[in-house]
Amino acid sequence: MAHRMIAVVAVLFLCGAVWADYIAERKAAEELARTGKHEEALAAFVKMAKGEASDLQKSDALEQAAQCAIRLKDYDRADELAAQIPLEPVSKTVRMKILWAQRQWKNVVEEFKDENFAVWPDEVAAEAFQQRGMAYNYLRDGAKAEADLKAALTRRPAGPPRAEIWLALAGNYRSNLQDSEQALNAYRQAIASGTGRGGWLFLTSAVGAADILRKQGKYAEAFDALTEADVEKLSGYWRGAILVSRAEIFAAQGKKAEAVAGFNEALQVEGVPDYRLKDWQKRLDELQGTTE
Repeated sequence: MAHRMIAVVAVLFLCGAVWADYIAERKAAEELARTGKHEEALAAFVKMAKGEASDLQKSDALEQAAQCAIRLKDYDRADELAAQIPLEPVSKTVRMKILWAQRQWKNVVEEFKDENFAVWPDEVAAEAFQQRGMAYNYLRDGAKAEADLKAALTRRPAGPPRAEIWLALAGNYRSNLQDSEQALNAYRQAIASGTGRGGWLFLTSAVGAADILRKQGKYAEAFDALTEADVEKLSGYWRGAILVSRAEIFAAQGKKAEAVAGFNEALQVEGVPDYRLKDWQKRLDELQGTTE
């Protein structure tokens, strides 16, 4: 959200399209949304879109209003707001987000498969390519997912936005294209994108890279992939996930005692979803030869 705000403010200033209070009002509305007051935030954004607002400002404000409606799961209202956005690329990108929020990946592709995002402004095109690429990913069309995600990558600045795309590419290479080397490179690129070492982007990438390296028999490298994930500073699911990843490497090395200890420690972590605990318990039972 922060990188998006910075980009929008920069564009508004460069275009000379800022009324005196727009930035302050936008920040206030963002704060309402951040604190979960989505109805109030929605109303504030809609109010900002009226009056003397430029098309750029209206598009920005209505996009944020539609995002609030999405968070409220009021998708009809979100569609109404998207249809009012004067800049067509922004309107269409918001429509994609509404479909995405409802997990309607097939509809994303059907509605936008022939859209030429390349002629859109880079920031909007990046979001559109990413949304469609990830829809193709979920629909298991690996080649089209790769093409769209790479197109998004060339239009994204450094940092978390690029890391998200690299992570999506890694999943596509693993699940759809069965290319572990490309997936490993994508995970490493996500890690190198400058994301926080305790954030989900880094942790997901580290665990994914370690999993591939373990399956390749590169155990030292697999452990190295996890070294920056300081398990003592983690809690909940991610603490357990790192412990399990390490335990799987021990198991692959034939170090059963260390592996069992790792799984048992992970199973004691608080705040882990039950379905994860069930999976980890099943794996521990398999390791101990106690599966029924």
